[in-house]
Amino acid sequence: MFIKLYKVVFGIFLLFLGCLNASAQNYPANTPVALNGKLKVSGTQLVNACGNPIQLRGMSTHGPQWYQNCYSEESLDVLVKDWGISIFRLAMYVEEQGYVNNPNFWRGWIDNMVDACGKRGIYCLIDWHVLNPGNPNANKSAAIDFWKYMSTKHGSKAHVLYEICNEPNGVDWGTVKSYATDIISTIRNNNDPTVIIV
Repeated sequence: MFIKLYKVVFGIFLLFLGCLNASAQNYPANTPVALNGKLKVSGTQLVNACGNPIQLRGMSTHGPQWYQNCYSEESLDVLVKDWGISIFRLAMYVEEQGYVNNPNFWRGWIDNMVDACGKRGIYCLIDWHVLNPGNPNANKSAAIDFWKYMSTKHGSKAHVLYEICNEPNGVDWGTVKSYATDIISTIRNNNDPTVIIV
């Protein structure tokens, strides 16, 4: 009886390890992503690859079009090693000399920052930031192109999350919801199961 129980407990332990390792390959050992894998939502709870609740703590950029020199390999190392962050948010302002003014440049910048976060084993939240003009539908075609690209390029990465409409203002929930429905459909059509924050 004891041997049977031991085999069951050992088997569950191996499944648990397999659950984490299957989704957290290629990340430095003992980092947030290596320990938790690709995140998902269960009910209203953010959970790790094994279904255990998780809380992320981190920092966000301001508009990188204004403060790009603040976001370097060295500054990210300080945030990870000294501040202990588990997530870094890339606030991609849409207007104000942001994404719509130079999409190719900003896609490359985001790609590099996503890779820099992955190299350190922390999560990366890609944020489409609509503070100005406030209405997420004002640049909807650019948003659809952006999220098609991001979900194709980064959707399979365990450390990536999406925030598809940060700081909408001057509009009602119905406007935000109609935008979100189309963007979520764009992402999911790429078979991308990444967590989406609206």
